[in-house]
Amino acid sequence: MIEKPLGVDLDGYDQLKTEVDRRGLFAFVAYCYRFHAGAQKMCSLLCDGLIGEPYYARGEMCSYLPAWHPYEDYREFYMAKTALGGGTLLDQSHLFDLTRMFLGEIRGLCGISARHSHLEIETDDFGELVLEMKSGIHVSLHMDLFSQPRREYYHVMGESGTLQWDIYSNSVTYLVQDGVREVFDCGKDKNAMYVEELRYFLRGIEADGPIEGLGLLDGKAAMDVVVAVRESQGRRYVSL
Repeated sequence: MIEKPLGVDLDGYDQLKTEVDRRGLFAFVAYCYRFHAGAQKMCSLLCDGLIGEPYYARGEMCSYLPAWHPYEDYREFYMAKTALGGGTLLDQSHLFDLTRMFLGEIRGLCGISARHSHLEIETDDFGELVLEMKSGIHVSLHMDLFSQPRREYYHVMGESGTLQWDIYSNSVTYLVQDGVREVFDCGKDKNAMYVEELRYFLRGIEADGPIEGLGLLDGKAAMDVVVAVRESQGRRYVSL
């Protein structure tokens, strides 16, 4: 169980994958939102075709870094340090994994990562991406470390309605043109996703062979997006 992200880059990934395969290990990168009740509800509603064919999606993870851990100096926090894997592109890469969970594989992207605020950090605090999915639809993602107040959501618009997951309040809302709406309350215990993640880890350890679910390749797929954004920097499209 590897804490997210897989690394600050993909150097050494091939050696890691070879060793994991050679030893027959169960390995995955801990994208904990895979185990979040709200994300799972979104996924099941999309798979059930509630909004028909998805046409477009938008996700944001925005917050004010000094408020993350008010009991410590944010400048000494790992998020402020490049070598520790901090910064919005790496840490909020949950959005890349959630996009794959909801909408399938990513074909390519154009994106930018930068530092725009006056926060005293070494890392990027802003990211904006447009992803092209293999299905043909486009997804726009935004993340930053300076927004006040906190804002986290994932919306998918389709042929017969819209699904809106408010990550912070953990509710999924189904909306249609005539105003009909249905709200699914997905629970308020954020710690529950970590408990489910650990249960998944234990199942993987105890299994005789591979189990279905999050794996090492999913962690690499999120890092592929990170590497592509660094290459793109808003100047060109990068295929994955």
